[in-house]
Amino acid sequence: MSPKMGLYGLIPASIAILFIAVAIGVNRWQYKKESMSKYIQHESYTGLWKLCIETTLTYSKPSVTNLGTITVKETSSTCDDIAAFSTQKTLKFISVVKYILFATLVCMVLAILGTLVKHFVLKEWLHEKQQIGLGYITAMLAFLTGVLAIAAFGVYGAEVKYEGYTLQAGFYLAVTAAILSWISAAMFLAGSICIGAKMYPDMK
Repeated sequence: MSPKMGLYGLIPASIAILFIAVAIGVNRWQYKKESMSKYIQHESYTGLWKLCIETTLTYSKPSVTNLGTITVKETSSTCDDIAAFSTQKTLKFISVVKYILFATLVCMVLAILGTLVKHFVLKEWLHEKQQIGLGYITAMLAFLTGVLAIAAFGVYGAEVKYEGYTLQAGFYLAVTAAILSWISAAMFLAGSICIGAKMYPDMK
């Protein structure tokens, strides 16, 4: 292993931040498709902020080019605030999920900043002990990011998911972000261990 392992940990950490940011904003946490009749079909998408309903009307009309008929599909969509479709209890849990996800962003941003300081600031001053300490801190922050992401999708799956809906992209982005956070935490930790091994070779 190399002390640069911590620097390489910025790759999964950055992807985790991207996934969390997309999960917060995307309107694809849940999905439901239902047919109201032979001619009317509803598709519902919901995120942490809005619920959108897309209605498709299918009907036949005479063709202007021949004596037969053609099938026509007309689609309309509306989006409203999630509060219009949720109970007060559900809204509270949605707010909890939002706060947790924002906390994950803060933790991972701090971990990335700490790693950059460790490799590009402290290294210039040859502060190896501080590098090791900061490496442990960034590893803990990245690990905490994963724990918080798991808490977010755990709360959402248990308390927010609507009956008849299936979980979609936003939920699974949070799951993936948790895994990436733990990978980056391991890499941050490995980088600090390598620096310590160079400082204290007898402890290898």
